[in-house]
Amino acid sequence: MGGYVFNSVWERVVKVNPLETRNIEAKFLKLTEELGELAAEVIALRGQTYKEFKKEDLIAEMADTLLMIFSIFSELLNMTDTDKEELFASCEAKLIKWESKIRYYKVK
Repeated sequence: MGGYVFNSVWERVVKVNPLETRNIEAKFLKLTEELGELAAEVIALRGQTYKEFKKEDLIAEMADTLLMIFSIFSELLNMTDTDKEELFASCEAKLIKWESKIRYYKVK
C-alpha cells in the first residue's frame, strides 16, 4: 500500500473511531474474531480445509483485521496522548532490528 493510501486509510479510521460504540476491550475481542476469520482463509489458501479458496475473501479478511488494528491503535494513541509519528518511529526501529536478525541468520 502506498504511503498516501496508507495515511488516507489511517486518517479515515481516526475520524470514524470516536463514533464507534465499542469500548477498547470489545475491540480486542472483535480483533480476535477477525484474526480467526483470516486464519480460516489462510487455511483455505493452503488447501487444508473443505472450503474453496477465494482471493477476494482473503483480501476482505485482511482488510477487516487491519482496520480493527488501526481502530485499536488509534484509540490507544488517543488514550495515552501519543501521536502516530511516535508509533511509526517505534515501528521503524523494530523493523531495523528485524531486518538485522534476518540478515544475521541468512549469513550463518
